[in-house]
Amino acid sequence: MPAARDFVTDAYAHCKFIGYAGEPKPLFEAAGLTSLMDDCFISLDEHSAADFISRCGQLRFWARQEGMVKAAAS
Repeated sequence: MPAARDFVTDAYAHCKFIGYAGEPKPLFEAAGLTSLMDDCFISLDEHSAADFISRCGQLRFWARQEGMVKAAAS
């Protein structure tokens, strides 16, 4: 599903938190994100929706942006 793939790649590029339930591997592989998963990929099977929403209050995961800048400079 191109729209789903685009949604998660945009969320990643904009340093957003990404919540998922079930098995996200096919989607994340299609989006090229499997090896890039960080602390802001949050399994809703393991964490509550309230925990996810609380984390989203930070708006962005800035550590991801720092990593992307370093990777681009290499």
